Amino acid sequence: MTAAATALVPAPTRRLSLREQVILSLHWFGLNFHWGALLAVVLPAAVLQFVPEEFKGRALAIVFAGGALVAMIVMPVAGALSDRSTARLGRRRPFIIVGALLNALALLALAAAPSLALFVVAYWFVQFANNFGGSAYSGLIPDRVPQEQRGSASGFMGLMIMLGTVGGSVVAGELIRRRPFLVYLLIIAVLLATMGLTAWQVREEPLRRRGPFHLREFLAGFWISPRRYPNFAWLFASRFLALLGFYSILAFLLFFLKDYMHVADYERATGRLSAAVILGALTSAYLTGRLSDRFGRRGIVSGATVVMA
Repeated sequence: MTAAATALVPAPTRRLSLREQVILSLHWFGLNFHWGALLAVVLPAAVLQFVPEEFKGRALAIVFAGGALVAMIVMPVAGALSDRSTARLGRRRPFIIVGALLNALALLALAAAPSLALFVVAYWFVQFANNFGGSAYSGLIPDRVPQEQRGSASGFMGLMIMLGTVGGSVVAGELIRRRPFLVYLLIIAVLLATMGLTAWQVREEPLRRRGPFHLREFLAGFWISPRRYPNFAWLFASRFLALLGFYSILAFLLFFLKDYMHVADYERATGRLSAAVILGALTSAYLTGRLSDRFGRRGIVSGATVVMA
């Protein structure tokens, strides 16, 4: 959120109940059910249908790289637009609703794509729609949660992310070989259901006055001096490296099980292995979120990262 937008929105002060915390984070389940199924199982399996064996790695890299570029552009732009939205439903919910509906249509196009080129384009639209809604959704926690509950809210968010990722990877692994179209329909159903519940139950105060938008200020916001803010620089670098390692493995896990481990039912094995890895962190998500409210973030993050490495 920009400084101008922040000045126009009062900081949240009312503590949220357990039910409100769950509902607020529920759509994270749908978004990550979506990505757990697509990234680990659906996209690699689909690429195998379009290209010869020797080109599958390159083709999958093109799919992922183009989608990541779309996400990098859409997320900050949609986030800035939602900061300044004066819609009656609130700043975030219109973007969440439109993003999920467009995401569902893009998934249908992805399922019906007859060639790799059209599959790639459809996937880029999936990334556009998902990040259009997801970037606005990520603003709901700072909008609605008071400072003293941010750690527990992050814990609920982490819990939903892991549950969704596990559920999506397992369901896709079990069904992709026998009923591939059903996988897409289930992703759409979960995505729309969680969006609907969150958008229906979470209430926002409309922004009464739109803050000014200055392109130079917007672009300058992407630069944060590592000399002036060394803690942010270290956080950015460490998160970059952790995610680089994670997604380098996850994206090509199906091919690894197929070509190197010679697993016969590699789609199912990929879903189950992805779920097993993520379940290893499931028990810590909520607990460490609450602990961080009491003892601070740095020690918990550092210790967890060492264990993960």
